[in-house]
Parts: sequence; C-alpha cells; structure tokens
Amino acid sequence: MGSLVPKNNIINYYFFDKNEQNPVTGKPKRKAIPLKNPATGEPLRPKNRDDQRIAKELKKEYDYKFSKVTTLLKSHYPFKKAFDDFLDSKKKTSASYKDVFKVIKNDFIKLFGEDIFVREIDKTHVDKLSEYWTNGEKKLSRNSVISYLIHLRIFFIWLQKNKAFDNIIPVEKGLSIEEKEIVVIPQPEIKLLLDFFEKHDINQYRMFKFLYMTGFRTGEACALLWEQIDFQNKAIRFQNIKGKRIDDFPLYKDLEIFLKSFKKESGKVFIYKSTDGARFFEKHVKRSFTNKKHPLYNKLSRRYSLHDIRRTFASDLVSNGADIYSVKKLLRHRNIKTTEKSYARMHLNTLSQTAQALSKKRKK
Repeated sequence: MGSLVPKNNIINYYFFDKNEQNPVTGKPKRKAIPLKNPATGEPLRPKNRDDQRIAKELKKEYDYKFSKVTTLLKSHYPFKKAFDDFLDSKKKTSASYKDVFKVIKNDFIKLFGEDIFVREIDKTHVDKLSEYWTNGEKKLSRNSVISYLIHLRIFFIWLQKNKAFDNIIPVEKGLSIEEKEIVVIPQPEIKLLLDFFEKHDINQYRMFKFLYMTGFRTGEACALLWEQIDFQNKAIRFQNIKGKRIDDFPLYKDLEIFLKSFKKESGKVFIYKSTDGARFFEKHVKRSFTNKKHPLYNKLSRRYSLHDIRRTFASDLVSNGADIYSVKKLLRHRNIKTTEKSYARMHLNTLSQTAQALSKKRKK
C-alpha cells in the first residue's frame, strides 16, 4: 500500500516498486508520483480540500495498480492488470489463441497507455484502435480487424462477468468475418512452377513439390526429420503444429519414390529452418509480376501464397471424389467442422464445373 506525502507544495504518491530493487539494500525501490487533477492536469495541492479528496481517490487506484491486493474496488482496475488477469484465466487455451489477445493488449497500450482504467474505456477508444489496425502501420485486412474486435469483446464480457465493468460493452455485437475466396493454383501453372524451381534451385523444388504432394503446412515441412518417415510401414509420423499432437500421413507410392530420390539417413528433410526461409515461393511469384526478366513473368494468373498450395491439394482431393472424412484425415484437421467450411465450397465449385461441362456438351 502506498502513502500520500506533501513535497514541494504537491501531493505525492509514494510506493515500493516490486519490479526494481534498491542497489544498496536489495529491497524494492521507493518511488514517488506527483499527483495531478485528471480533469485539469494541474498539480494537487496539500492545502486544498478538493485536491485532498481527489488525491485519496487516486491513491485507491494506484494502490490497486502497485500492490497484489485484489479486494479493492473493481472500478479502480488498470487495463494492463485486467488484461493480464484475463489471460491468466485462459490457462487451458492454446498459445496461438492467447497470442491474438496479446497483440490486442499491446496495441491498446501503445495507443492509450497502460495506466488507463477499464471504467474509462468507451466506444471512442475502440474506434481509434480499429482505425489504427485498418489505416495505421499494420494496415490489416477487414477480416483481421473484425477478428481482433470479436476477441476484444470476449475480454469485455469477461470483465462484466467478474463485475469489473458496468458500462455498455464498447464493441458491437454480431460482427462476422467474410468468407475468403478459396484460391487454387491451376494445374498448368503448377507445372510451370515445378519446371521453374527444378531448374532454378533443387532445394526449392523439393520443398514446393513436397507441399504440393502432401498439403503439409509449411512449418510442418520445415520441421520434418528423416527419422519421422517410416519407409517400411509406408507412413510419415510427425508433429501437427496446430493441434500439438502426433499425426500420421500415408507414404503413397509416388511420394515414396520422390522422397527416396534425395533420402538421407537422418536429420532434416529440407534445409529451411523456419517458414521465413520457405518464403522463396511468394518472392518468386511476386517477381513474376514485377520483373520482366523473371522466367515466370506474365505467366501466372494471380499472386499465390504458400498456404494456397495446401488449398490446391485439398481442392484436388475433392475434385477427384474424396469424401469429407478422407479430406479431414489427409489435411489433419482436428475438428471436422473446419473441413466442412472449405469442403462445402470446394464441392460446390466442382459441381459448378461439372454442370458447365454438361451445358457445353449440350450446345454441340
């Protein structure tokens, strides 16, 4: 607990900072904060009764902020402390899910500071945060901004349930993310890319072809070891980076022949340490639109991402009649609902192409 001490005709809040030590005694360092009127910004004077009253209110807020006592009024709840408590309550959630909330927390503090109290937050803060995500240095897509706002709303709901926020939740209800277009690389362009990488860089060729043949996530391919490929039992056993579990993938004949063509006894299958190293694909695709001297210049119909290779694998499975459960197994989705979202749209595209082919045939 801190104390109010008049010094140089200003009321100061003195407290022991547990994050800093006195170099001589080794004990928490004593610090002082000159108090100011939140409305006017003027220093609080010890002989002014109104200033004394304001100082006592500020003391409650700082006591909550700088001590471990949690029985104080929830109205004096600093945003940073509240968000940290919220994250601590989500111990069973995945690290990637928590990372989204950490981005929200850091961006909010960057704009408004960590001393803001939750009771002070309203729609104007959320609007500024949304504007920063949309037009600021990050320039996020609409879907990314909506996703962050949905997560921010979850934080405010948690505050209300814990009786720490009595205001109307400043994030509107019913936000929804638009469905993204499923980008599939056409077969002729796959062949162009395979031919290019085979001539350009054998390591890039091996990585691209493996992703195309398996639909692996790039991080999974980068981490894959030769020891995880069981040629005898025709299976690849590896770590699923999203579900944090061991998955099996069938080592079918063509895939086995391809891997055996550059097989080693042990170690990493591919030279890339992380997904950043495998960004060569996107760099070359980008250059094919900007560099007239690039071998692929003006030959691709659009720009593709690494994940589009996985989508192409999934689309080809559906086009060749694979049922939803087979697609789920091969894509290694934990929940079939994840597969259903894409499967239904891919299947509709396949049906559309079938109907169009029939229509053309009837015109002959």
